[in-house]
Amino acid sequence: MPPFFLEGKGGYNNTMIGNIILAFIISINFTLTAGQEYSSNIFQDSTGVGDAIFSVLVDLETGGDSPLLLFISPQYNKFFEHDSLSYFKNLMGVSYFVDLPGVGNYIKLGVEHLFKYSDGYTEYQRISFVPELKIYPTDQTMLKANYTYQYLEYADYFKESEHIARLDFSIFPLTRTTVKLLGDMGRKNVKLIEYSDTYVRPAIGRRLPRIPVDYSISEEALYRIGYGIRISRSLTDYAGVYFQYTRRNLIGGEAPSSSGSVYIDSDIYDDPYAYDLTGFMVGTTVYLPLLIKVNLELGVETRDYLNTYTADSIALRKDNLKYFYLALKKSFPVGSRVLDLNLDYLYNQNDSNVEKYIYNMGAFRFFLSFSM
Repeated sequence: MPPFFLEGKGGYNNTMIGNIILAFIISINFTLTAGQEYSSNIFQDSTGVGDAIFSVLVDLETGGDSPLLLFISPQYNKFFEHDSLSYFKNLMGVSYFVDLPGVGNYIKLGVEHLFKYSDGYTEYQRISFVPELKIYPTDQTMLKANYTYQYLEYADYFKESEHIARLDFSIFPLTRTTVKLLGDMGRKNVKLIEYSDTYVRPAIGRRLPRIPVDYSISEEALYRIGYGIRISRSLTDYAGVYFQYTRRNLIGGEAPSSSGSVYIDSDIYDDPYAYDLTGFMVGTTVYLPLLIKVNLELGVETRDYLNTYTADSIALRKDNLKYFYLALKKSFPVGSRVLDLNLDYLYNQNDSNVEKYIYNMGAFRFFLSFSM
């Protein structure tokens, strides 16, 4: 026996702690995802600059029957032609589930931290607190409500806090049919604004001149409200269709202006408080022979900007976005483990009364995920 078994009560405690740690390690679910993406327009603007991106992501989370869930997901994205855009990002957090009476009813308390690091480019961190309630009031209804408080800090830009409340109410009026009513409300406060004239966007093989980044953000609170409906229908055991309508409006405060285009950082340069949104989307999910999952979506969005003008400063910016999305997935059992093969393609066509934002973009991704 190891020596600590001869140490009396203290040795027993060490053994118990060791067993707990071992059980914790065994309960961890591990997923490794690696893949390649090519986008014909990484900035999503009229310049049409393309690049290839290699991504690797590791997901670690605890499993088992414990109500406590821990997870961490480090990710690295490598841009081949625009190396200064390459970045490391990590999401980690903890959730605690409390089961309520009835099947599928629970309360979840969660805390998350997201950190992004990029050498010489936009960096940010986000801390979120997310309690959630899910209940089935009847056999034909489901209610899910959550509240999110998040604090965001962008290096060399600004700091802000945001409160978001969401409510989803699902009705199952017929067999194979679900009607989901969607609602959310957000409130954002900008804590600090630092005007910068040192923003540099890299180009292939060289750097463009410094481009000033200007913000027009009110220091008062901003309020937005969103609502929508999603209807889904299972046609067979292997095919289904769905439709979704989404509407979002700013209802208080001065909207921020939209300035610049940048890959990934849509939370800075594509601020949902900057425009009113109307969106329609239809889609289908089909399982082909060999259990190949196919997901197809078509959508249109109208974005009416509230504080961003055309070049002549006469009219407000207005965008009309059309998109097509196709995804294929095939899972292969590898012993007791699973290997997923994923292919997807996204095509965006954006029309705007601001020439800079008239563009087309095609993005193709191929990635493998191995779970154990």
